[in-house]
Amino acid sequence: MVLAMVLLERPVRPDGLAVLARLQAHTGTRYQAKITSSTGDEVATLAVDGDDMVAISLMPVPIPWSELEGPCTTTNWLWPRAEQECRRAKAHHVVALSTTSTDRIGARLKLTDAVAADVAATGALGVYWGAGVVVASADAFLAAAARASRDELPLPLWVTVHVQRAPSGASFFATQGATDLGFMEVEFERATDKPLEDIDRMLVFLHYLCDRGAVIGDGDTFGRTATERIYVRHAPSKWKGRGTVYRLDF
Repeated sequence: MVLAMVLLERPVRPDGLAVLARLQAHTGTRYQAKITSSTGDEVATLAVDGDDMVAISLMPVPIPWSELEGPCTTTNWLWPRAEQECRRAKAHHVVALSTTSTDRIGARLKLTDAVAADVAATGALGVYWGAGVVVASADAFLAAAARASRDELPLPLWVTVHVQRAPSGASFFATQGATDLGFMEVEFERATDKPLEDIDRMLVFLHYLCDRGAVIGDGDTFGRTATERIYVRHAPSKWKGRGTVYRLDF
């Protein structure tokens, strides 16, 4: 099961029919979907692609601020007004996908589509993707979901990139959420005046793994262009408790 949370300004019962209509309008014939529970219940359930099920549950309370504070105030790249807007949320939907598939990326694409449909149906404030500790405004989530595909994965919706100043004075970059996709987290330390470019570098690296699998070994190289060579190490994380990570060495 994979899940995300939709932030609501007020408690709104999930409307399975509205979500189904939005899902079909967005995805066309990509999924064979149908309602399996009546609209107006506290939980709306949709069958999506055979055995896969999406359940949308109303929680008439806000997500605890202790869970949202970090992504809203220190790691947010998608939503400049995240703190102000998230504090307005008085309820939330839990959107959960239950699947028998072992395709992690496919499941998260499917969940992204379902969440986007619920956001559009409810006029939500935004989305909290807990596995990657990411908050995104409704507009940003809908825009990224509309483009999402195997060729253009919405990784900024799924993965946080933390940026901290290291003791050396360089910047330390670390992903959070790559393990949910089935890979080691990614880290590197670098003196840079273009952090957004380096965040993009990490996401391109992670997209490559999502496309090809965990094919980059210890000592291999990676580059976004034919001439770029970044060495990759399998090394202990600089953060306690994270185990072995991909360490990019420039």
